[in-house]
Amino acid sequence: MASLKEVGDRVGPYQLVGVLGVGGAGQVFRAVFDPNEEERADAPADHPREVALKLLLPSAAANEGVFRRFVREIGVARQIAHPHILRFVDSGLAGDLLYYAMEIAPYGSLREVIQKRHRLPWRDAAESATHVADGLSELHDNGVVHRDLKPENVFLTEDGALKLGDFGLVRRDDGAELTTAGQTVGSVRYMAPEQVRGRSDIDGRCDLYALGCLLFELLTGRPPFPSMEPMVVFQQHVEVAPPKVRTLAPDTPKSLEELLDNLLAKEKDDRPANAHVVRDALTAIVASERGEVESLEDLLDGTAAEIEPLPIDEDDEEGSLTGSGGLSGCELTDEIESDDDDDDFDEKPTKPQGLSQRLAASSTKPKQGCMGLLLVIATVAAVGTAAVAAGL
Repeated sequence: MASLKEVGDRVGPYQLVGVLGVGGAGQVFRAVFDPNEEERADAPADHPREVALKLLLPSAAANEGVFRRFVREIGVARQIAHPHILRFVDSGLAGDLLYYAMEIAPYGSLREVIQKRHRLPWRDAAESATHVADGLSELHDNGVVHRDLKPENVFLTEDGALKLGDFGLVRRDDGAELTTAGQTVGSVRYMAPEQVRGRSDIDGRCDLYALGCLLFELLTGRPPFPSMEPMVVFQQHVEVAPPKVRTLAPDTPKSLEELLDNLLAKEKDDRPANAHVVRDALTAIVASERGEVESLEDLLDGTAAEIEPLPIDEDDEEGSLTGSGGLSGCELTDEIESDDDDDDFDEKPTKPQGLSQRLAASSTKPKQGCMGLLLVIATVAAVGTAAVAAGL
């Protein structure tokens, strides 16, 4: 069995310069693109110098389910390009190591912002949720349901945007599911009731519920159901109404509270129709002077569009593992833990300009070497015998 990689090792054209996370199935490194002449000739001209490099250990790749999920995760990442989704850079094989490279997020994740600031002003929280909703709309338009949206999976990038990452539990809405019916997957505090029940008819509205949980936490400093007992949280998602956000954050506009009530509806048919209308409602709330809009119901009106499955290249279906365009994949069910004690970094990001820098700069110095993870995944078994891998 191949040993774990270490800082200073090479993987393909990449030099490993910092640890971002490690788990039983893989590792995530901060890496520098340092190709030889042949590798440089094959690389695109805009290849970034620094990336987040995710490795699947050969021991984990021997598990067919884990391998398929990783491969499918890569396929989803590389086929979707959007300002609010982390950019796919490269993928390939280096010896017996399967890897892929993604845009790095030097300002960390929303989890770090919450830990340092506790709660955000309502306008910053709503603007953050707008970025997330925009990224979700692109995923859903491409037939992809994230299923593991949480603050750890929303990253603060150098171009000022908040971006979605970690596609380890995504599902293509074409019936090609890698989990069995009745299995509960996701992160406990952000799981929609239909996920808790292990329903097979999951669609993009489960991500809207998770967005509601995330927005609630940004506004109040705590999730809607903060219990440390997984089974209690499961039961509350299904049966208990969350607190009114204005009881915990009185400065929240009534329109934003109303939107949250819609997002956190127990039945998916009672939630907004899709991420597009949520994004538009949030945009209107942020743009208004006091956060109030008269036509929120009209903004949220619509029908739940049927998600068309993301097309997969023919080469991908046959398992081609070539360079920057040869993998399709999803759903790695293993936990990667953050290396938050590594404070070393070589370069300072550019001067804060966008929302991500504003959120980071108001709380702490950005850390280039220990961003939020590309992969923090919770795996939860069927409700009757639930076991939490992460998310609490």
